[in-house]
Formats: sequence, structure tokens, C-alpha cells
Amino acid sequence: MNPSLASAAADAQRALNTGARSADLYSTLGWFALQSGDVELAQQQFGHALGLSPSDPEALTGMAQCLRLQGQLRDAILHCDAAIRANPDYTDAWLERGFVFASGGSMPSAKACYQKVIDIDPAQAAAHAGIASIMARDGDSAEGRAHAAQALSVDPHNA
Repeated sequence: MNPSLASAAADAQRALNTGARSADLYSTLGWFALQSGDVELAQQQFGHALGLSPSDPEALTGMAQCLRLQGQLRDAILHCDAAIRANPDYTDAWLERGFVFASGGSMPSAKACYQKVIDIDPAQAAAHAGIASIMARDGDSAEGRAHAAQALSVDPHNA
């Protein structure tokens, strides 16, 4: 459990209890629920966030992750696409879009999304790891090793 997210979630809940309302508060609670393994609660929280701010990239991306985890890949892609329309350089949406495509077995599309993340921010370990995994699966060991090394240089604990 990420202690800083737990603390932020407690702060968000206190703010909501005092009458504050914002997409950011609900998104924080959504991410905390996801981290806690409660996809249903996370989906509710991201739904509240989207009710307040329908084009909020963070809430759209959070909802996409919930949908992916529930196997609703088409709807997850649609939420990622909406987040990207709202903020074309939002790497979390591109990364989630890659995860969704990979979940559905569309590896060329997943790789393109991971590459877009790297184009925006070369220090994204998860995107490098995603490409490394695809390349290892496809037998391109040189590119796979290069991306794996890059992922580990950014995040030495990346599985």
C-alpha cells in the first residue's frame, strides 16, 4: 500500500465530509480503492469525478483501468481515447491504452501506445517494460533487452 496515496485519500475523504466537491478528490479516492483491490468502489468514485468533470483525463483513465479489470476492453479504450482527446500528452492514458490492447492480445497496438508514452516521456519504466515484454514474446531479444535495461535504469524494482 502506497502510504502517500493512503494519506491523500484520507485528506480527500475529510474534504468531502466537510462539503467540498471536486473531480480530484473523487479521483484520489478512486485510485486508493483500486490500490486496495476494490474495483467496484473505484468505479463509483471515478464515476463521481466524471459527473463533476466529464473530460477529466485522470478520472477517464481511472475508469478505463476499472473497465479493463472487469474485461470491458472496448469501453476501456473509449475512456482512454476520451482522456487523450482532453490531453494528448497525458502519458497515463496512453499507458493504460497500451495495457488494454495488451489485455486483448493486440500487441502491435499496445506497442504503439507504449512507444507514444516513451516519445512523450522517455523515463516511463512501465512503457519500456511493456515493449520489452512484447519484444521478448516476439523473439526480438535485442530490442527486448534494450527496453528492459531502460526500464530497470528508471525503476530498479520493475518486475
